[in-house]
Amino acid sequence: DLATLVERQVKVGAIATGLLAATPAGTTAWRDVLAGLAENELPLAVLALRDAQAGKDEARRAALAKADALQMAILARLKNLSGDWRDEAAGAAVRDLIGRVEALFTSEKALHERVQAAKPADGSGMAADQDALADESRSVRQALADGATTASLGDTAFRAVLGKAAAMMADKRIHEQMIVCAGHMETAKFAEATAGCKQVLVDLAKVLELLESTRRNAAGDKAETL
Repeated sequence: DLATLVERQVKVGAIATGLLAATPAGTTAWRDVLAGLAENELPLAVLALRDAQAGKDEARRAALAKADALQMAILARLKNLSGDWRDEAAGAAVRDLIGRVEALFTSEKALHERVQAAKPADGSGMAADQDALADESRSVRQALADGATTASLGDTAFRAVLGKAAAMMADKRIHEQMIVCAGHMETAKFAEATAGCKQVLVDLAKVLELLESTRRNAAGDKAETL
């Protein structure tokens, strides 16, 4: 029933338009592909089906053949989009993980600077901040470990690096070092706290470099296949 096919094709176009309206330009790789379909193949498929409705004999067959070709092109593009969505979701998850390590490093660096200029009355407040960062370090380490076992997150080699980063945080006892630093801050032992914070920063920098270098290499490898 061509009327039903036309109705369905119009609905597909409306769904695509709705997705585009809900997704700001430049925020996702798949939006440009969908925008192209919405501007070209989707409306052309509707027109071809309507031409088939109105046409007879050879004109009808030609319009149906055109509609079929357009449908095949649309399906092929949409099938590729599913891979783009998966890649984009995985990329966002990786960026979030690395971003959390970066944020942890940045916060610890700011605290280190505060400790260097601290006065006895500042100790309790800084100790509380260090305890909060210690909790976050444990959460980040667990997120890295979880990422290492998430099949959709990069390839096997990258997931192995996530596991290595989690293990590095555990082996270097970053959480425990932070707890010790908090104790020094609480008791106004700022020289010890400064040294402890510096070591935490050195260790976090190694974890961050491992993740960043692996991401850069992965991006380079992908670019070479394009």
